[in-house]
Amino acid sequence: KDFGEFERALALHNMDLQLRIRKFGHASVFVAISYNNMGELYRAQGQRNEALRYFDKARAIFENSPGEIHVHAGGTFTNMGEVFREQGDFQSALTHYGKALWIYEHPQSAIHQPNESRISAGKTHNNIGLVYAAQAQYPRALGSYKKALDIFKSTVDENHINFAETYNNIGLVYLDQELGEEALKWFKKALNIYKGTLGEKHHRVGLTRFHMAAAFHKLGKGEKALKFCRDALNLFSGCVNAAMVYNLMGCVQQQQGQYKEALKYFGEAQAIFIANLGARHNRVGATHCNMGISHKALGNVDEAMASFSTALSIQRAALGEMHPTVALDMCLIGELLLSRGRSNEAVGLYSQAYKIQCRTLGPDHPQTQETGQILQGLLPS
Repeated sequence: KDFGEFERALALHNMDLQLRIRKFGHASVFVAISYNNMGELYRAQGQRNEALRYFDKARAIFENSPGEIHVHAGGTFTNMGEVFREQGDFQSALTHYGKALWIYEHPQSAIHQPNESRISAGKTHNNIGLVYAAQAQYPRALGSYKKALDIFKSTVDENHINFAETYNNIGLVYLDQELGEEALKWFKKALNIYKGTLGEKHHRVGLTRFHMAAAFHKLGKGEKALKFCRDALNLFSGCVNAAMVYNLMGCVQQQQGQYKEALKYFGEAQAIFIANLGARHNRVGATHCNMGISHKALGNVDEAMASFSTALSIQRAALGEMHPTVALDMCLIGELLLSRGRSNEAVGLYSQAYKIQCRTLGPDHPQTQETGQILQGLLPS
């Protein structure tokens, strides 16, 4: 799995599942653990519905095991929460993270595996923070991250990677708020831990450098952003992480008005995403969207419309109709339609986008408010 050999990993997991069923029976918690592992594999491939199907099989077994609280069940609820978060179903994500937290904080879990349960609770607070951050509820996100840090302070060494992951997430909150300098402070703390515990060549070091590049991009320091992108690329080769870096390099070029150069980087990213994830993955859709922005800036309206439309089609299939990214693609298409005088079609798309944003991000989110203002200007008084 870690080397991207999904078919081989799936075959091995299937063999393991059949062995466990024969040895322990269909209702065994050992079988549930196997179902959970298969769900994680499908999630890594972006097959979220299939992942949920296996996680739900595991959940059913855990919940029907009488008189015992299984810490592994907390892991399954966490995995389900992760899928719902990726799909933009934030309420379901919070519900499942809450169930995981209840298991980790249950007295029976504390008796059998006290330190492991506390650490898992801290990680769950981290996940809850990610949901709040995705909804731009930044104070609540930071509150969740503080709870995670408080738990880690009493359970792991100060240079443990759990601290680094939380520091990284805090940095991303500040990055989302355009506070690049504050974000960099937290990314540097994460980077120091990763380098000290995992070594200079570990992929998490590369990812943190990638996040630092994004912070420099937000600060308008394009050359420094590109330098950190190149540093990150030295740790990646032909993998999804490399594609993410190429995507960011394209965005930096866009910021500098180098739209043709940006399209080259987006093309590099797209080829890697498709090779590793398939042509209908949401990251492929996001890259189509970025390419559309460059085409629009170059005056290539037809190419831009094709890119945005492809992005929307992919994101609907990959993430579901009610996802903020789907709404964003609708808004981009709506903007192009307005430029062509097709205001009625534009209003229809903006209206759909606004409903999605209200439901998933809430009415106070900046994206929701921006779409609302555009609609207000388009609709008759």
